[in-house]
Amino acid sequence: WAGQGEVTRLKEAFDSSQEAVEAILAKTSDYNVASHVIKLFFRELPEPLLTYAQFSAFVKDSEDAESLRAAVLLLPKEHKYTLQFLIQFLTEVAAHSSVNKMDARNLAIVFGPTILRAPPSSALSAAAAVQAEPIIQVCQTFIANYDVIIDTRFLGDDHLLIVQNSEIVCRPHRHFFTCLWVCVLHCH
Repeated sequence: WAGQGEVTRLKEAFDSSQEAVEAILAKTSDYNVASHVIKLFFRELPEPLLTYAQFSAFVKDSEDAESLRAAVLLLPKEHKYTLQFLIQFLTEVAAHSSVNKMDARNLAIVFGPTILRAPPSSALSAAAAVQAEPIIQVCQTFIANYDVIIDTRFLGDDHLLIVQNSEIVCRPHRHFFTCLWVCVLHCH
């Protein structure tokens, strides 16, 4: 794939600086590069964004926004921060689906399996193919019900200041968030 080198450079830039990330994104006309890096980021996490401990709770009620909201509240704070930014980003992308062809379902197919995976040592991971639809449905429900599921009041005042000041101070994902927001700005 021709963009693989750009993906590698962008991934390396995450370890460097925000400026390096922005410089690479400014030079590329293929925003698939950023989406590949974002997916790679989640795929390489040792624990998925929606943690192994909460896997069953998420897939059990994959279409129930209130149940998903309750499961989100049980996630570690850093996971909630990252989930909030990711789902906000995906909701923004889906809002432009008439142009980019990425509605909530298509985005869920792409991102669902990267943010929610069965625990590797469980019988559930052996049946991953069976779990694919509930995993996709969880992500689709997140995107379609962002305002119900992701309530920033539960994330703390420091999180709201991050959003209000347009400054990302939550580490270690600062460059990741920058990448998301640059993508939002360039994908309209």
